[in-house]
Amino acid sequence: MMIGLAAMFFPGLSTPARAQDDAPLPMASLVTGAVSDDARTLFCHTGAAALDEQGSTLPDPAQRAAAVDTAWRMRQRLSRLPARFAHPAPGTIDKDAARIINQVLADHVRAEPAIEPHVLIVRELGELGKACAGWLDHRRLAPLAPAERDDHAPDIVRLGYAEFRLSGRRAADIFGSTPAAVLARTLCAPAGHDAATLSREIAAFVAANGGKAALDRKVGPDDHGQSLLGWSVACANPVAASALLDAGADANLDLGHGDTAVGRAAALRDPAVLVTLLAHGGKAEGHDARHTFLENAWLAGHAGGHYAGFDAMIAAGADPDHLVAGIPALWDVVIAEQGWHWLAEHWSLVKDDKVALALRIEQFSENTLVPPDMIPDYRAVFARLKTDGVCLPIRLDVEYKTDAKGHLIQPDCPTHP
Repeated sequence: MMIGLAAMFFPGLSTPARAQDDAPLPMASLVTGAVSDDARTLFCHTGAAALDEQGSTLPDPAQRAAAVDTAWRMRQRLSRLPARFAHPAPGTIDKDAARIINQVLADHVRAEPAIEPHVLIVRELGELGKACAGWLDHRRLAPLAPAERDDHAPDIVRLGYAEFRLSGRRAADIFGSTPAAVLARTLCAPAGHDAATLSREIAAFVAANGGKAALDRKVGPDDHGQSLLGWSVACANPVAASALLDAGADANLDLGHGDTAVGRAAALRDPAVLVTLLAHGGKAEGHDARHTFLENAWLAGHAGGHYAGFDAMIAAGADPDHLVAGIPALWDVVIAEQGWHWLAEHWSLVKDDKVALALRIEQFSENTLVPPDMIPDYRAVFARLKTDGVCLPIRLDVEYKTDAKGHLIQPDCPTHP
């Protein structure tokens, strides 16, 4: 796909066809390869915009500042290129360059599943930024002014360039021109990782704004609101979350459709914020518009390769068999993601209707191929079902009745569980 897109939109770009298991195309090759200057310029413009957007949402303030700083410098230089170079219209990106960059980024994400995709994307966009800087240096194009070089660079943190953003929105965009916006900005800034400093700022905010209730004033739409605690979850800062909770913030404030800070923290790969919320009385049992909080934690664990957040939710009382109208059960999510190995290893959590579970697995595999490397774990799940009394093979062509508990009754099965 990559070579096809490149050939269509950038005829000078020569990239080898990539087999599925080959290493992904180095991001820098979009600039260092045999491409036209117009293509290089568009890749660099697009990469700088993406690095600024993605880098601004990194939880770590130092990493965020470094990413946004690289993007800022690149934009400064690109804006000074002569008119003969391709320049996107102000406030726009080149869709073709973005499509190719996204394809290469997707290849890197697939090739390195152990790395948080967000962090990996910023890393690769940073590599593209370095390649762009190298190209401009080599051609002696658009050098930085003395005041913009490393030893005289503007304080991008102080000026707000590296402020945390969520979907492109800063604290002031969410909380308005209010004292809450000032505190929200601090929660995700370097000062937000200093517990003593943050505690003093929160205490001053509470005293000046009518007491502890000020910590739980929700802003934004009713169906997807935001709070100071929710903002600290967004930038994945357990220090800020702990300080807010110690000051009286409500871990279970409804942010819309039943969602809470716990539900949002459960979706993070790093369980630190979630563990903090649970330790301060956050309720593990709950759901947003799409998933239960436990399902959010399982999906995060499945993507990240560890289930510490899920385990913390179970320890806090979350029920794997909890059903919500219109929301798939946890086991449906596990089946859809083909988490056969995890399911076999955590079979003791399966307490509910095992005939129904076997039926859902069979229905899934009727329409979806189980990868060869997953077949042993897939079979292990069926072996556990059989051990627990489910008669195999499970039949899809019969009508199942239910018992007093609402569990399916398997006809002609002497060992029915």
